Amino acid sequence: CIALAGALQHVPSLTELDLFRTNIGSEGCITLAGALQHVPSLIKLDLSANEIESEGAIELAGALQNVPSLIKLDLTGTGLKCFPEIRISSGIPSGNALQPNSIGSL
Repeated sequence: CIALAGALQHVPSLTELDLFRTNIGSEGCITLAGALQHVPSLIKLDLSANEIESEGAIELAGALQNVPSLIKLDLTGTGLKCFPEIRISSGIPSGNALQPNSIGSL
């Protein structure tokens, strides 16, 4: 995931990132979260079928502030049950385009 995070610096116009069943885990999710600032045009992020614990989710939620165009976040099958609460508690601004019903089936 470190290589992916580094590569994201070179594709600021990226609109979709599909990481379905890549075993990204919480550590990878934390690394990815740090790189999301480089892809402000991201519209869709698929992290489904990856085991992500609360630490990774908290970092991800905080990083979403840097991706104002994100409208689809798929966390289906990640084991996360409280992402909406994490999202709110991390201070994602209401201007973020992410719709509450676009998070996938938790």
